[in-house]
Amino acid sequence: MRVLSVLDRFLVQLRADGRSPYWRDQIDRHIHFLDGWLAEQRLPRDARRITHEHIARFLASPEANTRGDGRPKKTRSRNCLRSSIKVFFQYALAAGHAPRNAASLVRRARCAPPPPPA
Repeated sequence: MRVLSVLDRFLVQLRADGRSPYWRDQIDRHIHFLDGWLAEQRLPRDARRITHEHIARFLASPEANTRGDGRPKKTRSRNCLRSSIKVFFQYALAAGHAPRNAASLVRRARCAPPPPPA
């Protein structure tokens, strides 16, 4: 099943679970971003064929790590992308749309502690 078809079903599940519109929109954006990158790279876009290597290549790509102006994305932004991908592939496996969780090896990057209050 295509990634975007699985995404449609996942978004329905998130609505049924009472997840916030912000969270649903974020996952929608991030998975569309992943799907577009897979298409550009001519990699599988079928959730059953995506592997952890595909996900690692995406997360290591300049597209996933730099902003539109060429500056590096903040760690928090990259972690949001990682989280969206992780929960999407957890759902794909649990719902039977994928034979494995392609994002099972994804880990969040460590963030620097916030600055002390002024």
